[in-house]
Amino acid sequence: MAQHQDELLALGLRGNLFRSLDAGYEWHPVHVEPTVSFLGAQSHSGLLAITGLGGTLLLGPDSNQLLTQPLNTRRHFNSVIATEQGWILVGEQGVFLSNRAKELAQ
Repeated sequence: MAQHQDELLALGLRGNLFRSLDAGYEWHPVHVEPTVSFLGAQSHSGLLAITGLGGTLLLGPDSNQLLTQPLNTRRHFNSVIATEQGWILVGEQGVFLSNRAKELAQ
């Protein structure tokens, strides 16, 4: 579960991502690629980051505009933390810093 601006997000296995714009009363599916299991999400400085299996990092201004970011790794990331230097991704092989968010924000 994550909150980004005016939306609540529920994420899970096999690419399941749902959003609510009314504080959780109604939920609607969000279709994204790839359809891997999503494990973590965080919002920072107007960007949403979602991490998952196989090195997945999705970034965008909201859940309808998420783009897959190439990380050149197949690591599974189960948590994401925003910093001024970029996103810190935590997973099966330790900690990985991605500055893609900083590049996209500029």
